[in-house]
Amino acid sequence: MPRRKKAQIGRPVDLKKREAFAIWWSVPKSQRNPKTIDAWCTENDVVPSTTYRWRQDPEFRSMVLNLRMEVVDEHLPDVIKSLTEKAKEGELHHAKFLMEILGDYLPKSEVHHTMEGGGGFELSEELIEFIASEMLEHEDMVQMDETVLG
Repeated sequence: MPRRKKAQIGRPVDLKKREAFAIWWSVPKSQRNPKTIDAWCTENDVVPSTTYRWRQDPEFRSMVLNLRMEVVDEHLPDVIKSLTEKAKEGELHHAKFLMEILGDYLPKSEVHHTMEGGGGFELSEELIEFIASEMLEHEDMVQMDETVLG
């Protein structure tokens, strides 16, 4: 009895079509031609479910990201120049964003520490006194504000 061949699921991946789709996918939607995935699939003889699988593949996603970064790299000097000009005009959010890009600014973050697991720490007497005096000073200011606001 002759052996049966295993059924092949789908068609073999055409790497040139995959790369062509990555290039198309990396372009902003408003600039894509054709405009939809279905239209691209029809033009390139690819089943839409194949493009879905490609888009889920980390290697494919990395390829698309690299293509997009090439475009960004091309315009980055102009973007930084524009941000710098806006920051000089006093636009604080532009200045903050520029500093984040350059690595000179880190957004504020909160750190919460629990004493679980014996990982506590001890405060020196001097530090406790300093904290207490600051709290008292702050309390005096609150009372003064309440008096003024009456």
